[in-house]
Amino acid sequence: RSTNQPPEPMITQFLDSQGFLDYLERGLGSDENNNNLLDKLQDAIGRGQNPLSILPSPLAEPEIITISDAGVGISGSGTKYSYDRFPSNIRTEEQEEKRKQILAAASGAFEYSGNHGPSSPSVLVGKDSRAESLSPRERAAERERMVLDIKVKLQGLWLRLLKLGATDDPLSSFEYGTILALIESDAEGIGGSGFVECIREHIHSGWVCQLTEEQFIAVKELLKTAISRATSRNDMATVRDALEVSAEMYKKDANNVSDYVQRHLRSLSIWEELRFWEGYFEYLMDCSSNKSANYAMLVTAQLIIVASHLAGLGLPDTNAWYLIETIAEKNNIGYKQIIKLRGFLSHIKQLCINYWGIYAVKAQSVSPRS
Repeated sequence: RSTNQPPEPMITQFLDSQGFLDYLERGLGSDENNNNLLDKLQDAIGRGQNPLSILPSPLAEPEIITISDAGVGISGSGTKYSYDRFPSNIRTEEQEEKRKQILAAASGAFEYSGNHGPSSPSVLVGKDSRAESLSPRERAAERERMVLDIKVKLQGLWLRLLKLGATDDPLSSFEYGTILALIESDAEGIGGSGFVECIREHIHSGWVCQLTEEQFIAVKELLKTAISRATSRNDMATVRDALEVSAEMYKKDANNVSDYVQRHLRSLSIWEELRFWEGYFEYLMDCSSNKSANYAMLVTAQLIIVASHLAGLGLPDTNAWYLIETIAEKNNIGYKQIIKLRGFLSHIKQLCINYWGIYAVKAQSVSPRS
């Protein structure tokens, strides 16, 4: 109005939003004085000053607020949005209080005092005393918001972990200790699955996957813990995703040869179990885009992927071939395809052994547990 310009619909909607009004009432620096932004705005206009002078500097880093769509639970809704200004939906006082408690629990991962070393940050696992009074739908929505907030925290920790310098001790870093605590303290596996998902999304965004020696040590140990915890919960989806991302991340050795994280996960017992590889093979078949191809060729293509992971892990040739042959025979692909698979596995195993040598730990017998 002061510039005699027609009103912009988006600006009008923004100024009428509850979030903007709350922001004005809350004020900037209200802890130091009792004047909120509305009072400051009126005072600035009365003095003929620029009204924008009362607002924060545009150079200040915005606070990212992640909220759920107001239509959670309605078919086709439940989309998550991230706002770097003000949320567009209106929350009641009770909803706002619940959200603060959820954020406090997730933010606890960042809080550690002098009584806690960098390698063992305190993780606040706050429980809402009113949780028992919530309906199943409300509890599900609250848990969904908490999961999302924890994943946001993990994304920030992951990106900071990748900035570790050559002089840093990775296993004593705050980032490593906090991620480890989130993985170990969460019985439902949100921390472990969220960490693996962060890596996978980072890879899909175009990350080259090369790690420094310090980063490599930290990532390797975190993945081992995440896989072990997922195995104990029978969370094979997280184990599967961790297997795949471990085959992408690497460091360069003294000879400039790529050393993948996957090779350092060999000691985990899950790789010896037939049930895991059968489930992984079925997952690959479901994800295959070429459904119209010859069935035997389709199965062979997926088993080649399985064989590549088995070789990358350094499984003994006898154990690896038992797993491949068992799945191949169950799918009746014929002896010609089995011969091709045998040749492929032998070739890549020989390449690995010639450079890295035979894995030092005594080979265990393969478990057919299902």
